[in-house]
Amino acid sequence: MFSGTIVALVTPFTKDLEVDYDTVKKLVDWHLLEGTDGLVVCGSTGEGITLSHQERYEILKVVLETSKGKFPIIMNTGCSNTRASIENTKLALDLGADGCLAVVPYYNRPSDKGCFQHFYEISRVGLPLIVYHHPGRTGIKLSTSTLRELVALPNIIGIKEASGETHVTQDVLAKCKTTIFSGDDSLTYSLMQKGAQGVISVVGNIIPKTWSKLVNSYLNEEYDEAFRIQTLHKKLNEALNIEINPQGIKYAMSLLKMCNPYMRLPLVMPSDETKSVIKRSLELLSLI
Repeated sequence: MFSGTIVALVTPFTKDLEVDYDTVKKLVDWHLLEGTDGLVVCGSTGEGITLSHQERYEILKVVLETSKGKFPIIMNTGCSNTRASIENTKLALDLGADGCLAVVPYYNRPSDKGCFQHFYEISRVGLPLIVYHHPGRTGIKLSTSTLRELVALPNIIGIKEASGETHVTQDVLAKCKTTIFSGDDSLTYSLMQKGAQGVISVVGNIIPKTWSKLVNSYLNEEYDEAFRIQTLHKKLNEALNIEINPQGIKYAMSLLKMCNPYMRLPLVMPSDETKSVIKRSLELLSLI
């Protein structure tokens, strides 16, 4: 249902740390022009956890109104509370989102059986669901058998795979068909080698056309070109991940005059050393 380069959109803030809806609209318009294949809104890159309930759904409405159905909009609706995740998903469906993303429950750290039931209940809402598997953020690594069981459910249409272990993609796809997205820009090429169909991207916030070219080149069996793009942007991806996302990407976007670098606590501005590395990586690619 979804494939290609889907960008995990940042949430721009004003200096007073209010949502900058005008910049949200400008970013959506820009991604339409750049050929992005879709957007995830209010995820970890979009600082969804520090947004109020009203802000999250105002952002979704603005993004949907601006995009006018020209590409899919996927709302992050998952949290560690199953009932709240269900309600979030129902509202996203009512507002017109094309899909939802839900992370493995964090902090309460349920068993694989508990995680399965969590996603099963969310999937019953009927909105196409992508399971976000990120052990580094949640403290839970699901077994490949559980991942295969999840994607067999009617409304679960894919996995955002961010375990950092490429064999997970291969192991899941060895025994079932589903869409797997790389959840790590630095592993886009490697996961596509294992069968992934695209990426939910952070770096796509600044180079969406280039990252789409990587993905499309691989899908068109232009493997050398895809590898060239991945390798060329190695230092940029490393720089953006020196500190926790989205501290790096927001600073990079501020250098490109795309949005303010401001974030809500507990996130803070990158260190001066990190800023220097990010700036240099952008200069090496002639982006600034």
